[in-house]
Amino acid sequence: MHNTFRFSVFIAFVFLQIFFCGEKLYAQQAWDTLYLRNNQKVYGELKGISLGKVKFNMEGINVAELKMNKIRTINATSKLYRIETINKKVFFSTLQQSAKPGYVWVVDSTGGAEMPLDYIGLLSYFSDRRTIFEGNASAGYNYTKSSNIGRINIDATLRYIFKKVVLQNVISAIITSDQGVWYRDRESFSLSSTFLLNYKWKALALLNYQRNRELGLESRFQEGAGVGYNIISKTHLRFATLTGLVVNQEKGFEDESYQVTAEIPVAFDFDFFRFNKPEISFSTNQNVYFSVTQQGRVRYDGEIRADWKVISDFTLNLKFYYNYDNKPLSGSGVSFDYGTVFGIGYKWD
Repeated sequence: MHNTFRFSVFIAFVFLQIFFCGEKLYAQQAWDTLYLRNNQKVYGELKGISLGKVKFNMEGINVAELKMNKIRTINATSKLYRIETINKKVFFSTLQQSAKPGYVWVVDSTGGAEMPLDYIGLLSYFSDRRTIFEGNASAGYNYTKSSNIGRINIDATLRYIFKKVVLQNVISAIITSDQGVWYRDRESFSLSSTFLLNYKWKALALLNYQRNRELGLESRFQEGAGVGYNIISKTHLRFATLTGLVVNQEKGFEDESYQVTAEIPVAFDFDFFRFNKPEISFSTNQNVYFSVTQQGRVRYDGEIRADWKVISDFTLNLKFYYNYDNKPLSGSGVSFDYGTVFGIGYKWD
């Protein structure tokens, strides 16, 4: 089963890299235009709008992020965009410049409407031939000579955005070297597919793999499905919750075979972004699992992350994680694990 999982991971990476290269090779046909409040014009490609910032590829040279309050209006008609507004509407539209500062014309098959720029909570492009690929990766290492202990941490998120579907791959690992012997302390690999039903509701299917030496978990394979709801979606703030049903195949370090369990998860996702210097983003993901097959068993996986943009697309990040299982597989009585992770990251889109 381990070989099969490793092969699946390899195939997933190859698939994503092939699509990523295809994105880079697709040629832009026409320039979009940003009209700034200082009366300057910037030509290039509108990549997206998220968390109060406009991502813009300036004449194919480099991608810049501009604060929404620096922009007077936008003209981008070379492709369709998926636009989510803070008043809970979704448009598939082009953008045309407005004569009113801080406004833009949203034009689709039903006509057109003039809209304040800060009403746009999320914008990504869509057409029959293009999707958007974005992600971030970070890594860190620390070493103590006196104890001869080293630690490597790796985190990565890869995301494909289609018209109605978002595919996401999240990877994290902590590997420790103790007196020259390497241990895989903590691992997580997640593949998820989210179908956007409307602005508020979404359906989700997922495949997960986990490992945690501290809790005695050699491996957990998890499959599940559920529904999510966007509670808050603002320019700088997002808060969502989801629930459903997951099935696990779990194996402890002392176990000879896998045991099958079922759980009901309740998850909360929170994102906040501040673009006043220093530019800091904050996110947290909290998951509680109530067992259906094991009476009284409750698990909890939590993560808090802060990213500080240093230069361009590079960030310094700090993550705190916490895991709890009131009936751990090891039987050793250790029911919780926590730690902090520091890394240097890079983000692309």
